[in-house]
Amino acid sequence: MNTEKKKILYVITKSDFGGAQKYVADLASISAKEGYEIIVAHGKNNFVNSSMFDHILQEVGARIIHITNLNRDVHLFSDIKVFFELIRLFRTEAPNIVHLNSSKIGALGALAARIVGCPRIIYTTHGLPHMEPRPLWQRTMIKCITWLTFLFSHKVIVVSDKELQEVSRWFGVKNKVIRIYNGVDAVEYFSQEEARKIISSRIGIPLENTCVIGSIAELTKNKGLTEFLPVLSQLKKHNPNFIYIHFGDGELQEKLDKETHRLNLQDSVYWLGFDENASKYLKAFDIFTLPSLKEGLPYTLLEAGSVGLAVVASEVGGIPEILGEDRGVLTPVNNEELFVSELEILVTDSEKRRELGSNLKQYVASTFTKTAMFQKTKELYFGN
Repeated sequence: MNTEKKKILYVITKSDFGGAQKYVADLASISAKEGYEIIVAHGKNNFVNSSMFDHILQEVGARIIHITNLNRDVHLFSDIKVFFELIRLFRTEAPNIVHLNSSKIGALGALAARIVGCPRIIYTTHGLPHMEPRPLWQRTMIKCITWLTFLFSHKVIVVSDKELQEVSRWFGVKNKVIRIYNGVDAVEYFSQEEARKIISSRIGIPLENTCVIGSIAELTKNKGLTEFLPVLSQLKKHNPNFIYIHFGDGELQEKLDKETHRLNLQDSVYWLGFDENASKYLKAFDIFTLPSLKEGLPYTLLEAGSVGLAVVASEVGGIPEILGEDRGVLTPVNNEELFVSELEILVTDSEKRRELGSNLKQYVASTFTKTAMFQKTKELYFGN
């Protein structure tokens, strides 16, 4: 097969660098190395003035196209403009494969690609949107739109068995859907000493002889951080010797800052904002937390596992597929009492932390590889 003549166009809604953007960047990088022509089209950053996504794509030789009116929120007139912009894009570029990512661009892009007659339309759902905590009428409407997106696509990738089970019952789409886990490779991390030294200088307090709890996530409703602050407040009453560090920004920044002060946690909880090197600081943590209300298969847990961290996370989406079998601690969504008790155990039991972290590290290395992710995705690009 002459790969030089094959053109892959990746499309994603946002360019803020999160899990979906990492997924696209990884696939684009490997595809470019294999000789395919790579184009990535995306909307604008929502929260932070960072071009990290574009920098990564440029380094691997991808051509970048900015979709002017595209953003995460629904705006009828802007979305109509985006739809016709996508039609023009697909006609002009005539890609062999269109790979859509995220629910909004999935719906608009799959229909536009069908109208143009793109030969191969792939859609990856990074967490089913109708499973988010919303009113019933919204979830029903979103589920219908997602089903239509699946119908318009030639193949659909879900990132967890939980999602595969959910959509396998949907009419007319069962044979289109395949589960492909996200994958990670070994990453260069700062040593614990170096990472803690840098963080300590940023927050102005030493981190020696304290348990460091941390997380990396956007500050959005789905991450459950507003509900997590009372957990930390309860933990502080009985185990004050901890520090919580969070990397990430988002729409809830101001609300979380206010809630932190209201609960008198400003000396224990530190919001460090977006940091392009956030994952490199993982070894500074003793415990990694992810109290999400909705997830697909979070990269941050895979990265935390790759350095052997003990993890406490919500039992949602594909998280149990990462943390099950003594590889971490799972808690039901919004169960404050249980979350507190599990954290209390790990804060005081370093041996338990090491055991969980070691088990998770081995499982991540054997199960969630970037090579396997790409090979299975490549089969969808050029299969039947």
